[in-house]
Formats: sequence, structure tokens, C-alpha cells
Amino acid sequence: MSDPYRTPQADLPSGCLGIFLLVIGIILLIPGVCSVLFIIGTASGPRSFFRLNDPGLILLWVFCFAVAVGGAALVRHALRRLR
Repeated sequence: MSDPYRTPQADLPSGCLGIFLLVIGIILLIPGVCSVLFIIGTASGPRSFFRLNDPGLILLWVFCFAVAVGGAALVRHALRRLR
């Protein structure tokens, strides 16, 4: 027979893991923020048209935004886990 007053401990999420996921997600958001600031700075500088058409920079920005999207998803998952 099972005890009706006993709560299953396996169903409770770990608080440490949720906080760890949240911190890692925030760290992963940093490249996206830096990319946005760099794009704004590059677009406002002299001869900005030539720098914005560089395929290497565009590829780097896409990669940084992909990392930032992964960080945002991780933050969202961590916040849902902590609730």
C-alpha cells in the first residue's frame, strides 16, 4: 500500500538546475546584443554601405543571432522550469 501523505520527490524540479540554465541563457544572449550594437555603430559610420555588404560580417552576425536565439530559448525554458 502507498502512503497517501507522501509526496513524490521526483516530480519536483531542481532549483539549482533552473538557475544554472538561466545564467547560461543570459550569457548566450550577450553575442546578439553585441551584434546589434556593432551593426548600429557600423551603419552610422563613414562608408557604412561597403561594410554592411561584407559577406563575412553578415555570416558572423547571423551566427551571433542564432546563438542569442538559443540563449533566449534557454532562458524561457529555465523560467518555465522554475515556476
